[in-house]
Amino acid sequence: MIPRRLVLPGSLAAALLLPACATAGTGAGTGTATPAGPVTVAAAGVPDRPAGALPAPLTEVLGFADLGPDAGPAGAAVALAADGGNGVLVWLDRDPSDAAAGSVLVDVGPVTADGGGEGSPVTPEPVSSVAVPAVSELVDLQATADGVLVVGELTWPDGTAGWGLLRVDGSGRADTVAVDSPELVGSRTRATVLTEGGDTLVLALGAAAPAPHLVAVDAADGGVRATTGLAVPGATTALPQDVAVAPDGDLVVALDADVDVRGARPRAVLTTVDAASAEAPGEPFDLGSGEGASGVGEVAVGGDGTAWVTVAGWDPADPADVTWRLVGVAGDVLQEIDLPADAVPGGDLAVDPAGATAYLPGSVAGVPHLFVVDLAAGTTEPVRLAAAGHTADVAVASDGATVWVSGTDGAGRPGVWLVG
Repeated sequence: MIPRRLVLPGSLAAALLLPACATAGTGAGTGTATPAGPVTVAAAGVPDRPAGALPAPLTEVLGFADLGPDAGPAGAAVALAADGGNGVLVWLDRDPSDAAAGSVLVDVGPVTADGGGEGSPVTPEPVSSVAVPAVSELVDLQATADGVLVVGELTWPDGTAGWGLLRVDGSGRADTVAVDSPELVGSRTRATVLTEGGDTLVLALGAAAPAPHLVAVDAADGGVRATTGLAVPGATTALPQDVAVAPDGDLVVALDADVDVRGARPRAVLTTVDAASAEAPGEPFDLGSGEGASGVGEVAVGGDGTAWVTVAGWDPADPADVTWRLVGVAGDVLQEIDLPADAVPGGDLAVDPAGATAYLPGSVAGVPHLFVVDLAAGTTEPVRLAAAGHTADVAVASDGATVWVSGTDGAGRPGVWLVG
């Protein structure tokens, strides 16, 4: 997922059941949805899970894979996707200002030094790479069973640009697919997610007009399968920032409500589109704290079904003083974990398959860090990645044994850190 900075003021398994012509506004938070029950603010930690049964958080920086030779002097490591094993797929822009330069997709994995046995040093190294067409506006990178799906604005053979999908299979062959939906006109695709099985891509669309939507498209041919509107009761505007799929197939959407609306308090909201009814099962969760303003960052769902969201909070009278929390929603229980006061999350979030640990790339005083949050204990360990540089995306390997963070090291080299 492409990291996004939170915009502060002033600056569908579910949908698949709807016909493609479904009326906007009949989705999350509308219709016959039953109001949610009382929200219980629990102590930090996931209830009814023995701590001894959970994998330990990963906090050791094992190395940095320099991908400069693949990216070139003006390149950047932009996005990550787990490769199905213990490695990661890295999207490299050779030169973001030059579409003709193309891009590179690199598979990076942990390699044991000198073929040693248990206890031998492990370092991250490129395994393979393939040159692919450039994407003028990259939205997301999604791993599939036989390759990767790149979502964004593409340049077609006739030189025109349009929104679509770039599919790269395991052999490195790339082909493009256009997506044509009325909801895309005037909207911006904020985030995407592949449903279980990988055959449907769900787009979270948002703009001042039209109203925000979820659009489900066929991942093979780009055909629109369904649309459903998103709404936040009582809000003048709602802008989706991220979407994730839960183990039961429900779609979880994080939204900013009433941003830049005169007289309104911006607030972070989480809503769910139910797989059975194609409507929100209850009123959206307001993730704000107290009377202050709030905004969402990213959302990730653990294997236990708990949805975790990064939330920023601030006093509207002093918007520069921002504090960060990680908020978990499971049923009608809301859990809150405060991040360290000097932590500045970079925008992305990953949760391991067990739902035990969350990983947030970011910085402390401008130094790149990975914030490792033990969700059972409610504690955060800042892990320094390098003395200088910056972070971008984060991904937990499919086997849960390694964590990967993309970015640039202190020497300005694009690459990925391996944490194990």
